[in-house]
Amino acid sequence: MKLILLTSGLTNSNLVTIACAILTASVTVSSVYFSHRLGQRKYFTEIKIRNKSERYENFYLPLLKTIYYESDNTGIWLGAFYKYQRQNIYYSHKNDPKDHESFKYAPYNDEIVEFIMSNLKYASPELLSKCLRYSKVSASIYWSAHYTLYANHALTNESDKFNKINTEVEKSVWSKYNDETLQALAEFVPLIEQILEETQALSIDLQSKDLTTPLKQSLRVGQENSNRLIKALKESTDFELTLIRSLSPLS
Repeated sequence: MKLILLTSGLTNSNLVTIACAILTASVTVSSVYFSHRLGQRKYFTEIKIRNKSERYENFYLPLLKTIYYESDNTGIWLGAFYKYQRQNIYYSHKNDPKDHESFKYAPYNDEIVEFIMSNLKYASPELLSKCLRYSKVSASIYWSAHYTLYANHALTNESDKFNKINTEVEKSVWSKYNDETLQALAEFVPLIEQILEETQALSIDLQSKDLTTPLKQSLRVGQENSNRLIKALKESTDFELTLIRSLSPLS
């Protein structure tokens, strides 16, 4: 009733003017709202792209570089990476007999694990999970290949009491290293595969060239060699000798 009384004195022209004013105000408010929303969306999209680009440049590309360097004609697998590092240590010491002796005792330094753990902010949960599973056993490949060397070194330099204790635990320790070596060989390829998958996904998002393509065939070859060595080690009566023959830096 009140609305009728209020509008009864208005002409059609007045009503149109009021309606236009209301419509204009609504359009203006809507435009400001949607412009703000679009601006926010663009801002967050740019942040996502910048973050992905940072991960790609600072994390995945250096990992790819290491994978390219440390793989060889036997493919991408733990054996190739191990031999690559041992070769570097060997040739850096071979001209000095004193330094060459230290080559025997130079531990295996896993560059892939060290780089991932030093850049945790870039690692995905899936990659970190596989890295942790592998890193817990990766060093055992070195100890399995050099156990006799270290055991003999300890036996000739320690007390009789130590020798007795060492003899008692030797079999269980050696067995532990061997089991962990088999696990490390099995865990390494899935870790590399995860790195390649995530690198490829980021390259697609960033519309960059896929640098993982040449590595995929190498990874398949590495998987075959890894499986072959695992089978040989399980069937061997001399685990250490079989491992040394396969992973000698000069082979």
